[in-house]
Amino acid sequence: MLSNFRHSHLVSLVGYCHEGHEMILVFEYISQGTLSDHLHESFVKGYDSLTWIQRLKICIGAAQGLDYLHTGTSTSQRVIHRDVKSTNILLDDNLEAIIADFGISKIVATIPGCTCGSTAVRGTFGYMDPAYFTTGRLTRKSDVYSFGVVLFEVLSGRRAVDFSRDDEELGLAGWAQNCIKQGRMNEIIDSNLKMQISKKSLLAFVKIASQCLYARPSCRPTIAEIVVVLEFALALQGNSDSTQVVGAIFAGESGRCSTAVEVVYGKNQVNPFEINRRRVTFSKKVCQILSASIQSLSG
Repeated sequence: MLSNFRHSHLVSLVGYCHEGHEMILVFEYISQGTLSDHLHESFVKGYDSLTWIQRLKICIGAAQGLDYLHTGTSTSQRVIHRDVKSTNILLDDNLEAIIADFGISKIVATIPGCTCGSTAVRGTFGYMDPAYFTTGRLTRKSDVYSFGVVLFEVLSGRRAVDFSRDDEELGLAGWAQNCIKQGRMNEIIDSNLKMQISKKSLLAFVKIASQCLYARPSCRPTIAEIVVVLEFALALQGNSDSTQVVGAIFAGESGRCSTAVEVVYGKNQVNPFEINRRRVTFSKKVCQILSASIQSLSG
């Protein structure tokens, strides 16, 4: 499986040894440790605190790697990672995200709605999809849930599970959802980021992260949709005072929506940054995030 992967945001398998008692997998060396190291061990490891833009770009790269697993490995098969977490996202010299550790990944057929049953539920506590845990039904939306936890981990600087905190704050996913419901969104933000994040970038980021944690897997966005909204959040962050957003939301025949969005940086710039180089179809919930930001910025 690993030998078939070719993507800039997935760790490359260099080779292996299986001779006698020697069983070795050799991967490319990723120099800057894990995302978890940078979020939780930066002082100990000697890393600088990640800026908001750096964090957004890391999330986008990781999402692009997952999207490749879910949709791009072949025409007949897809891969569910099954253990998406900050320790399995490596960072290279340029702080580009590299997805690693495919030890419990599953290959599934491309049949629509296909699930991959498992005799034993596998994953990491704090990141694991509750629907997968209770039913044993594994889908790509299980990776989406885990990635949603990573998004809140990136925003808050908190671990997915922190036993040093009170019961109501023990699990990051539940605590973040409660903060949002109670209008306490500012409490989620890492203190190192307080003065860096624009409100509109934060809103787009938090909305898509929240959707990843929906209890019903069918209501969660796809990884491809997450990539677009994260790119949009990054665009909104860039010099918001002189950023123009032009776009429209179109209703589709299937009840879904498509969107075309352009973001222009600076009043004197002529060439737009195209978030979607072609029109892409998204769920209504994801289009609502984009539409609200377009309307507020292009008035």
